[in-house]
Amino acid sequence: MPIQKVLCKLESQMVLETFSGEKTPRPIAGQYPIHLNSLRARKKHFLDRGAGILAQDGLEQQERRRLPELEQLRASWKWGSVY
Repeated sequence: MPIQKVLCKLESQMVLETFSGEKTPRPIAGQYPIHLNSLRARKKHFLDRGAGILAQDGLEQQERRRLPELEQLRASWKWGSVY
């Protein structure tokens, strides 16, 4: 798994823990390698843009479904005819 996906998954886990209410942000930040202010900023970012992020994920899934069609189109493309 690429490091970027691992980091995103970890950041999501941290933010979700703040929403659970079991712990305050301070112990969560102490549990993970993140500064308290960074955790608060990520939580605010999620609250501000969460709906847009989730909608974007839906678009990404639609694009993945179209991938075989686009691959077939690319395979049929005649690169020599471009020039």
